[in-house]
Formats: sequence, C-alpha cells, structure tokens
Amino acid sequence: GAGGNVGNQSVIKVIEQLLEGKLKLTPAACAEALMQQLSVGTLLAIILGIGGFLRAFVTQYRWQASSDEKTQALKGCIAVTVALMAIVLTSAVIGTVLPIALAFV
Repeated sequence: GAGGNVGNQSVIKVIEQLLEGKLKLTPAACAEALMQQLSVGTLLAIILGIGGFLRAFVTQYRWQASSDEKTQALKGCIAVTVALMAIVLTSAVIGTVLPIALAFV
C-alpha cells in the first residue's frame, strides 16, 4: 500500500546517501535527513489524504449512503483519510530512522 511505498523510498534514499558518503552519522546530519524525509512524507500524506478522502467520499457518501447514513458515511471518509495520512507519515519516519539506526550496529 501507500505506507510500504513511502517507507521503501525513504529507506532507499537514506541508504543511498549513506553509501555515497553524503549522510554522516552525526546527530545534526541525521536530524536533517529525518526532517527532509518528514517534509516529503507530509507532502505525500496531504496529497494522498486528499485523494483518499475524495475516493471514499464518492464511493461511500455520494453513491451508497442513504439520507439517514450520511453522517456515518462522512465519519468513515474522515477516518480513512486520517488513517492514510498517519500511515504515510509513520512510514516515512520509520523508513528514515531504521537504516540510520542499523548503520550504528
């Protein structure tokens, strides 16, 4: 899913920087790498969150929900959006931290 893709891209980016010597294992450099991937993850979470909400809204709220179920369907759309955004952000952070942590082993 989206989390796996984002996590893999973060892992690849950090490992590539470590192998090329562009990322030093200092606290400042590691924090900078984390902030860079976190900003990319945030941007992706916003874009995917909008897309996820629109898809859930169209398929659940507009097409399937009766007038009595509209509020519940909207809550479901919001839950899907929040979960998707949380998964993407978490994956970006873990994908960045894991190779850095393993470099110390």
